[in-house]
Amino acid sequence: MVKNQIGAIYKDSFGKRLARVFKRVVKNIHEDVQTHLHDVFGYPVFYNVCKRVPDGHQRALLVYVTEPFKRRTGARRPVYQQNILQSRQIASILDQHGFVVDVADVRSRHIRAGKKYDLVISHSVESNGVQEVCTPHTVRVYLATGMNHLVHNRNIRRRHHRMFKRRAVETFIRQLNSEELPFVRHADRVFGFGNEFTAGTWHEISQSPVYCFNNYGFPHTVFRDPRLLVANAQRNFFFFASGSQVGKGLDLLLEVFTKHPHLHLFVCSAFEREPDFCRVYRKEMFETANIHPVGIIHTRSAEYADLVARCAFVVLPSSAEGQPGSVVQCMWSGLIPIVTKETGIDTKGIGLTFPDDELSSIEATILEASEKSDQWVGEHSRMTRERAEAEFSVEAFELRWNQLIGEVKEVLRQRRAARV
Repeated sequence: MVKNQIGAIYKDSFGKRLARVFKRVVKNIHEDVQTHLHDVFGYPVFYNVCKRVPDGHQRALLVYVTEPFKRRTGARRPVYQQNILQSRQIASILDQHGFVVDVADVRSRHIRAGKKYDLVISHSVESNGVQEVCTPHTVRVYLATGMNHLVHNRNIRRRHHRMFKRRAVETFIRQLNSEELPFVRHADRVFGFGNEFTAGTWHEISQSPVYCFNNYGFPHTVFRDPRLLVANAQRNFFFFASGSQVGKGLDLLLEVFTKHPHLHLFVCSAFEREPDFCRVYRKEMFETANIHPVGIIHTRSAEYADLVARCAFVVLPSSAEGQPGSVVQCMWSGLIPIVTKETGIDTKGIGLTFPDDELSSIEATILEASEKSDQWVGEHSRMTRERAEAEFSVEAFELRWNQLIGEVKEVLRQRRAARV
């Protein structure tokens, strides 16, 4: 059975733990120094990243991820992070629509670009000096990778409060977002990952139109043949996430699965980086036979392939998302999604959506899934993969972004016409 050493973070030798802490401290110091230097001198702006002849063309500034534009073309390695690939894709789509594209880092506190822009697409909620590079007709678009920050923070605080009421122990609240949103409040459009539910959260602070689009998985992802699933795969559930275990709902799953020893939960997340959470749920995580703390794994690993063959479902009762790439990736592997509406994934026809995040509802939905027939699991696994290929693909992403940029160009045309 795929499994790391149970309770490894407690059983490792003192020397190993000390080495991990030292490595983390050195990494944090390096990142802090780098960040301080960038704060003082600024992040560089990458000009005309698509090498378009600038004369007579409109200019766009993309404030997002600059990593793909730092690499030398001949030295590129395969990239498996969606945001890095998507940054490059968005720039390419803008280029295809006739924009000269400059790219700035989303972490920049003040963008020092020596140009004026017809279009600014920014993932930063701060103004960051954007007003200095805009003209009267500039269209401002906020690129949202999650829900409205106010809703996001409320949901996560609520989850921690409820856990405190159950356990009488506080844990550190992770992944809270800034609630100062000047760029969003003055944006002409919001483009965001997710579905209509996710988009709807932004209407609380923005009167501008909000357009959603789907995240995607990678075609190379292993796809398990539903006919080759292990016996009783519907009793095996795959939790695949990153940080903020309480925000992602791992605490809820641990409390449910300890009550049902015939069901198995495989925990693939960064729980080891949250020792306070591990202390609260030590018994459930490390001393319960049907709960398997695997840790962080990569989708190209043998561990991932083995888990995909064992589990029927990917489960994520998260409180706040845009649209988690982890679940989308699992859908490409044929794992049937069981998620909250806050994940921004519509499960109609393929999986299950928790009616709410009460423990009783989580438990009832898990039990309902575990009683599905082998035939049902096989059919829905196949349909999940088909849905992923049709709606959560690179091609679907590019098609949607072409539509969005076309809409922006029409707004620009109207503004120019109004000024003539």
